[in-house]
Amino acid sequence: MTSKLRSWLIGPPVVVFLVSCPDPAATIIEREQVLAAAAVATTLLHAATARGFGSIWLTGWPAYAPEAHAVLGLAPGESVIGLFPIGTPLKRPAERPRPIIDRIVTDWIG
Repeated sequence: MTSKLRSWLIGPPVVVFLVSCPDPAATIIEREQVLAAAAVATTLLHAATARGFGSIWLTGWPAYAPEAHAVLGLAPGESVIGLFPIGTPLKRPAERPRPIIDRIVTDWIG
């Protein structure tokens, strides 16, 4: 498992693992604590882009496999929100199909 995880990490110069550590004793419910960690993820992507770096939000098996969590030293209740390889892009990523905006956005008039 360690070698498999290491192979994910050798490409980019930096890989950030964002971990959610909800506090069950907090007055903020766990779901909102996890959503706040996801907001941090989005901010991390914007910050990397603003500094001229490329990044992407990945999950994959390191986000879910108990063996990967053990290698990362995660405590019970902690979870990987995502992996963020950060570096200088060598080429622009290929475009992928996007949803038609009119099919997923509606106007609400209350």
